Amino acid sequence: MSNHEISLTKPELTVLHLEDNPFDARLVSFCLEEAFDDLTLYQVKTRKEFLKGLESESFDIILSDYNVPEFNNTDALDLASAICPDVPFIYVTGALGEKKAVNVLKAGATDYVIKGNLDKLPLAIIRALKEAEQREQKALIEEQIKSQNRLFKELQRVAEIVIWEYNFEDEETYWSEEAASIFGMEYEDLPGFLDSIEYYKDEFKSKIRDVVSASRSWKMKWDLDAVLITDLGEEKWVRLIGYPVIENERIVKFRGLIMDIDSRKQISLELKEKHIESLKYQSMLLSTQINPHFIFNALNSVQLYILDQNVEPALNFLSDFSVLMRGMLNNSMKSYIPLKAEIEWLSKYMDIEKIRFSDKFDYSFEIADDVSVEEFMIPTMLLQPFVENAILHGIGPMESGGMITISFERDEEYIMCIIDDNGVGREEAEKLKSTKEEVKRHKSYGVNITKTKIEVLSDLESKKFDYHVEDKMGKDGTPEGTAIHISFPLMLKQDN
Repeated sequence: MSNHEISLTKPELTVLHLEDNPFDARLVSFCLEEAFDDLTLYQVKTRKEFLKGLESESFDIILSDYNVPEFNNTDALDLASAICPDVPFIYVTGALGEKKAVNVLKAGATDYVIKGNLDKLPLAIIRALKEAEQREQKALIEEQIKSQNRLFKELQRVAEIVIWEYNFEDEETYWSEEAASIFGMEYEDLPGFLDSIEYYKDEFKSKIRDVVSASRSWKMKWDLDAVLITDLGEEKWVRLIGYPVIENERIVKFRGLIMDIDSRKQISLELKEKHIESLKYQSMLLSTQINPHFIFNALNSVQLYILDQNVEPALNFLSDFSVLMRGMLNNSMKSYIPLKAEIEWLSKYMDIEKIRFSDKFDYSFEIADDVSVEEFMIPTMLLQPFVENAILHGIGPMESGGMITISFERDEEYIMCIIDDNGVGREEAEKLKSTKEEVKRHKSYGVNITKTKIEVLSDLESKKFDYHVEDKMGKDGTPEGTAIHISFPLMLKQDN
């Protein structure tokens, strides 16, 4: 470039120029050669040459005089627009007049330059080329958007994804075409968004209304799964997503999606059912794992009665022991039993342990007024390992005067059980473990099984089962026993 500060996106420029006047053609050629370093210029002066150029070559820009023999008015522009619609067209002509100038621009010309002002031609070309490039980029982007929209529409159709919008001002609802398939009705029969809530199963209606109300009050998004009942009476799982559209700090509409997730949900539910079934068997298995040392020692106690010829105590002991074992086996086939049944079984268990430990302890149950032992349920064998720990570790080392108190209270949707003993405490029990082989073996058995059972129950019910141990201390810092706090969800008999 020599006289003009002009930049092109592409280094070369190919121009078709229609001009019947050789002198004017030479002036234009000189102007372009001065402005552009890499220039290819095709100059033609007849209709035949112009058509041949349009059809045989690829040009970056077309220049044309307005008054050329064989052409009337905008003939050259019309031909170029028909054959090369994306190539910029600039008139380089004598005085046009305002009216003609407006007409040629309306007809599709990119620009016009008066021959007396050819120094403006290079800039007009640059401007036309940049505008053409922008149009090309815009067209490409628009085509990409159209392609993406077509793909999205196809995905919507295949995946049955509904787009919806509800306007608060006019209470109008927009549904995408897929809504007809989701609801199982003709498109024109589709209900408004708020009315569509009636098409969900009863247990989901209030939940949907609540999240919609909360979204409007707190400007929050919602996302939930629900069962939709189609107009044909078919049930299907859908995912309902919505969010508020806010203008000037005011919610003006809701927008969202409804997706058919029935197949995926059914598979998920089947897998969950299998997982739950597995957890139930795990829980039942853990419930049967009463400490085998307890059974051995119980039978050993019977043997001592017989050796001492104490037949009646032996028979009574065996009777209680058989009732205990039969209850354990019966209960182990159930995930939950009434709290009353658990208390009765624990009473039998502790009666036998009292005999084993020569009546060195007593026990009691305390039931709060708002706890129904007949109606409230408890996981089978949840408490026995804790009670056994209290007897073995807390009461066992004592000479006499042991006491175990088991209490039940209600804390909203949970039952709180406390197993309280006045034994030697955990610190003293730890010191004794190295000398008592039964106690040493018991730790790895009972505590680990209990921990596993609580983890299984939490996973099974998707609710929190928990416990923690409290070391009771006197005012002088001496141990006064242990309290085990166990919490489990409140479950009624009819829920199980």
